[in-house]
Amino acid sequence: MRKKFRKSEENELFLFDTAVENIFLSEYMPQAPSEYVKIYLFALMYTHNGYYMDNELIARHLGIEVEDVLKAWTYWENMGAIKKNYYDKTNRYEYDVEFLSLREQLYGNKTKDNDAKSIASAFEDKSVKDLLKSIEKKINRPLGGNEPASIIALIDECGVSVELIEYCYNYCIKKGRTDVKYVEATIRNWSASNIKTVEDAENYLMQQDQRYSAYRRVMKALGFARNATEAEQEKIDYWMDVLDFGLDRIVEACKKTSGISNPNINYVSSIIENWAKADGKTIAEPNEPKAKKPISAKDVQRYYDYLKKLAEDEAKAKEEEIYRRIPAIKKIDEQIRESGVKLSQMMVMRAADSKKQAQDIKERMNELMMERAFLLTENDYPIEYMQIDYKCKKCKDSGIDDSGNRCSCYEERLKEASLWQKQ
Repeated sequence: MRKKFRKSEENELFLFDTAVENIFLSEYMPQAPSEYVKIYLFALMYTHNGYYMDNELIARHLGIEVEDVLKAWTYWENMGAIKKNYYDKTNRYEYDVEFLSLREQLYGNKTKDNDAKSIASAFEDKSVKDLLKSIEKKINRPLGGNEPASIIALIDECGVSVELIEYCYNYCIKKGRTDVKYVEATIRNWSASNIKTVEDAENYLMQQDQRYSAYRRVMKALGFARNATEAEQEKIDYWMDVLDFGLDRIVEACKKTSGISNPNINYVSSIIENWAKADGKTIAEPNEPKAKKPISAKDVQRYYDYLKKLAEDEAKAKEEEIYRRIPAIKKIDEQIRESGVKLSQMMVMRAADSKKQAQDIKERMNELMMERAFLLTENDYPIEYMQIDYKCKKCKDSGIDDSGNRCSCYEERLKEASLWQKQ
């Protein structure tokens, strides 16, 4: 029988403390989707203090869909943070969630040693070597630190193919993200949705793309079963990106066509533009002789791509300049890269003396970094001279922040893109 709560009893819960492992905060939380973190912590609070909680209550408290809660538990199960205990093995939706000790997962489970050896041996696999080389070419820099080990671990932990990881890198690069944590989070999200192959990913992305989802919803609201044409997509882009109308309000405008025999997007456009005028927004009149096409999301993204390429090309030119003028720095960078790969192997092997060896490698890498900094400053270059100088440090000129949302710099880039397009 499910436990019923009085309000005063639930209020008492918020006076207690909930223990959260530091491993979760430092290793699991940064790469997880923000909604999944909320779900994990909220449910942990109730469980830790002995209170009843189910998926429906979690969804209601957090203002999300139950489906998202179920996806979160699949994600955390794949991450090894929880275990699903099924009441009936034939019913995949009825289960208790058991929170696992993350410390035990990392240090107390003997099978981890076998996993580590598996990862270490993967460094010698030709397809994996080719993957790492291909990734380095794509991101235009060597993989360092524990990046190679993190990439290889995805193959074993998520059961994905080398081809899917390479496809994921291509996808993330198009979004302006090359950091391994973002790629790792993407792969784990895909895995939680049972995406294991490139074909699975292509189908998933086609369905999940937010803008195309918006196009489909608008067309459905108009009573059409087909996809939006390019001209219709531009109209919808204009409503959303220039007039700043949300999808719900656009759908509301579409519903006003229900009383006419031949609903069309131009009729909806007239409704939305009238609303925009009432809100004091400026409308681009199509009959104006010098009317210019409004800036669309695609235009802004092209500007982001331009800024990103500009910054990366400049950094590449600086790197070539430094390697030409100070060849010793090129050798140092190669040594740092080799040390990073060795450190990754050391971290996954966990041999008896691996801790000392890893510390020695870290100290050597620090020495190399100091030597590198000395050579730069000795030759009148700032230490950060070879770093990529993105206009927006937060999104690295991609327009998308770490949580996958539109970056706060978007409005500023929108204004700049308008001027850039006129050049």
